[in-house]
Amino acid sequence: MSELRLNPATGDWVLVASERGKRPHAYREHSETPRASEYDKSCPFCPGNKDETAHFEVPLPDGGLVRVLPNKFPAVSAGVIPKPNASLFERHMPAGGCHDVVLDNPRHNFRFAEGREADLRAVVQAWRERYRQLASDSHTRHVVIFKNYGPRAGSSLPHPHSQIVSLPVLPSQVRLRVETAMNVSNTLGRCVFCCMLEHEREAGVRVIESNESFTAFVPYAAFSPFSIWILPHRHCCDFSRLEDHEMVELSQILHSTLVRLYNSLGNPDYNLVIRSAVPATVGEDYFHWYISVVPRLQKAAGFELGTGMFINTSLPEEDAAYLREH
Repeated sequence: MSELRLNPATGDWVLVASERGKRPHAYREHSETPRASEYDKSCPFCPGNKDETAHFEVPLPDGGLVRVLPNKFPAVSAGVIPKPNASLFERHMPAGGCHDVVLDNPRHNFRFAEGREADLRAVVQAWRERYRQLASDSHTRHVVIFKNYGPRAGSSLPHPHSQIVSLPVLPSQVRLRVETAMNVSNTLGRCVFCCMLEHEREAGVRVIESNESFTAFVPYAAFSPFSIWILPHRHCCDFSRLEDHEMVELSQILHSTLVRLYNSLGNPDYNLVIRSAVPATVGEDYFHWYISVVPRLQKAAGFELGTGMFINTSLPEEDAAYLREH
């Protein structure tokens, strides 16, 4: 029988209808992405093809570099002051902000799941440092870090990269999540994410793995098959406050999580998002930053567009058990 499940931290209801889905191993049939070459002379991100000036660079263990570059086709414009007009029905303002590309690795066919944990750690360091820079701008109200891996996840270029965007407004989805977390936290008397984390670790059935600073689990109300959250044990709303020892442990558990997805689902396309908040914009006590990894195994259609509710055709408990085995 189908079941409606609520995520208390986000306020989202999810329709879990596992009888509509397929067994975990069957997802492999549709998720394999062809392997690219190590170097592509037509790729603008491969070494030597374009010599762009980077915001900064982080060394890789093998001598290469993780590079943070301005996006050639930015969604927002750097150096623009975002001053809104006074209109009610045609309210607008310049889209000021920064849109960066993070070149995760110089190798054109590099995959996090096949690389070393130290390779991923250099990328996490680049994310943190650039986030700190962007969040310090007085016009910044939100910063989002994301990685679209594979065409099903929206990647337009095969070279391994992630993106960072700063915005002068707080997106409605983020605002609603913060408000929901604030309301539930006030009812509980403490952070709802911290309470959820304690519950998941005690229950254990949806936990994939843990270390001293982080836990990776499939949420009780995951909105799609094999969706994963990675939560820090220390309460903090702001990713930029990630400490050095936490950066090491985050890299370890994120790398292990991506390896598990790779081994169990056959290199699926996925979206990775760091959900964080700029402290000056939201209440620090109510939000808790985390990483969301969503394999693109099913498509949203009319029901999702018409209701804002997702149908998960897989049981989170079974997904977590399958990932633990790999």
